[in-house]
Amino acid sequence: MPGGTGCGSWFDFPIPVSDDIASDGFAFLHFDPDGRGQSGAYPENYGGYVHQDGMHACLSLLASRDYVDTSRLGVFTQGHGITMGSGMIARHAEPRVKFRLDFEGAAGRYETFLESGGFVPVSPDSDAFWQEREAARFMKQVPSAYLRMQPQVDSNPRLWDNRHAVQLIDSATSAAHGGAGISVWTRVNDSVMNPANRVYTLSNPPDWIPTLQGFQDFVRFLLYLHELADMNPLGVADRRASGPAASLQVVPRPCRDAVHVALPPGLGKRDLLVHDVCGRLVARTVVPAGSAQATLDLRHLQPGVYYVSAAGEGTVPVVVVR
Repeated sequence: MPGGTGCGSWFDFPIPVSDDIASDGFAFLHFDPDGRGQSGAYPENYGGYVHQDGMHACLSLLASRDYVDTSRLGVFTQGHGITMGSGMIARHAEPRVKFRLDFEGAAGRYETFLESGGFVPVSPDSDAFWQEREAARFMKQVPSAYLRMQPQVDSNPRLWDNRHAVQLIDSATSAAHGGAGISVWTRVNDSVMNPANRVYTLSNPPDWIPTLQGFQDFVRFLLYLHELADMNPLGVADRRASGPAASLQVVPRPCRDAVHVALPPGLGKRDLLVHDVCGRLVARTVVPAGSAQATLDLRHLQPGVYYVSAAGEGTVPVVVVR
């Protein structure tokens, strides 16, 4: 979902983002909000119900495709696109969205009102208008996992203290962790920066992405997508659409230093392998003949998503955190 009043083709400029994401194994759909880009001559809705329902129709169409694993649907938003994304998920239970990845989205009316540095020419006093267009309001009603990407310096210079990011993460985080929402899992930026399921204040903020790393860190974005699609936080469904179910049992997930693997007893010795998201072998151990248990030491790995596998026993994703 594009930010501001942008259209879906933004994701092909200045680099073909959709092609790169698709080549990494994702089905990637651009959303062109009603009245923008190629979507026809409609009045601008500024992220309200019309846009949210349009996105819902597109997501439903994508979910109907045979090649899409509907247990791993995600929504990526930029800027004000979080209003469309959070509103759509809050108002439509199906198809079920597993995760949200959000870059620099605004929390409420005072950040998106035209005279406050935003782009919407409707006064904050108009409650009837803004109740459709405040992401922080919707975030409290969205159960899917939520990862917020936030640089130290926002692209909007009027949002200099990142209070919008603090408001959104606190609105989404479950009340069980001190937040105001029902999300099964939340985090700001990398796990090496911030623990999951935390709430913050302006005097105690999370760690932000250093501005020198750039606003459009494509490698970071890809890693986040893999982590969110494959993770299994607090009971979030994790199922692959094709291939045999894994008979490996891997705990804990996520892990810090090591995982313990249980697998069906075999007659001969077997290799237990760990690959990163690029397919590179990063760890290996041999399970002796007749054994049904093994421990994999992962302390040498950087935080991220990895895949544990054994020949004939399937593959299990593991998230390494620090």
